Amino acid sequence: MQPNFTLKKFAFSGLQILAVLLLIGLTTQTTLAQNKNNNQFGKRVIKNQHEAELVQKKKALVNGQAQQRVYAPSLGPAPASAMPHQTSANLIQSANPLSRAFPYTTDGFGDFQLNSQFLSNTVLTPLGATVTYGFQGATAWNTQNDKLYSIDQASPFGLYTLDTLTGARTFVVNCTGVPHANFTGLTWDPFTNTMYGVSSDISTSQIFTVNITTGVCTPIGSPTSVIPGAIMVNSAPGGSLFSVDIVNDNLVKWNKTTGAATIVGPLGMDANFGQDGHFDFSDGQYYWGRVAAGVNELRVIDTTNGSSSLVDVYPGDQVTGIGIMSAPLIPCSGTPDPGNTVSSEAT
Repeated sequence: MQPNFTLKKFAFSGLQILAVLLLIGLTTQTTLAQNKNNNQFGKRVIKNQHEAELVQKKKALVNGQAQQRVYAPSLGPAPASAMPHQTSANLIQSANPLSRAFPYTTDGFGDFQLNSQFLSNTVLTPLGATVTYGFQGATAWNTQNDKLYSIDQASPFGLYTLDTLTGARTFVVNCTGVPHANFTGLTWDPFTNTMYGVSSDISTSQIFTVNITTGVCTPIGSPTSVIPGAIMVNSAPGGSLFSVDIVNDNLVKWNKTTGAATIVGPLGMDANFGQDGHFDFSDGQYYWGRVAAGVNELRVIDTTNGSSSLVDVYPGDQVTGIGIMSAPLIPCSGTPDPGNTVSSEAT
């Protein structure tokens, strides 16, 4: 009988096929395991990079370091997504916590809410219903007639008085003679009993006086590129005028006679979008409602170098205008010792 080589051949081939299949299976499992490990490693790398970036950003916020500008300089509303919802971070106390501020806030969709607050914190109490503006540009307290004024940044530049109990707004007059398309700042100078304004087009800025009865604005000097983006103008108790520049992030001082602008110093941080500030005439502190991408806070500016200190963070909506009603000054009492001289100096 001849041996059945055909059956042996097929049996051998079957073992080979089984071995090949087992080999393919093991290779596939190994490849899948490697891919899974690679994916997990990739996710860890991305996660670690993201966490590192967040840590750096948090460090920059805490240390007050200059931050990279995320949005182009803008005189108007900040993107709603850029407004933070931070918790209280009260770092310094105001010298006169009884002084009150009346800030406007906006959700970025054209509605503006007048609020009241004490300057020792950023707790806001809404006053009345919301109102509409082209964009609420600034708020200023007139110490001569004890009225709070508000200006619409957009043409026809409506000037209003505000009721600090009800939040009601009363139209006064439309302003004329504004040098630029954006009326960005308004302030009362108690030293000369004059209302000043500032306008900007992000390339140049200029100050002017404002007749609060007729609305006529009288430019001082000429537009200057020293401060291309003056977002506010604020008078110190002694009459000096200061502005924050949201293009170059500087504090600038104005010459009220010539309109010339001089850089005081860098802010040391980003400022962008519509915002405001004012001095508390009772203690001379310069309050600034700083707005930037992801930032909405109350700070006190050092007028000697442009640096600032954090008071507290606002809860959410963009702060556009801050009028400050200073607490009454406490009269001095007593008699100076003989031979001593008492003097004061307006700064």
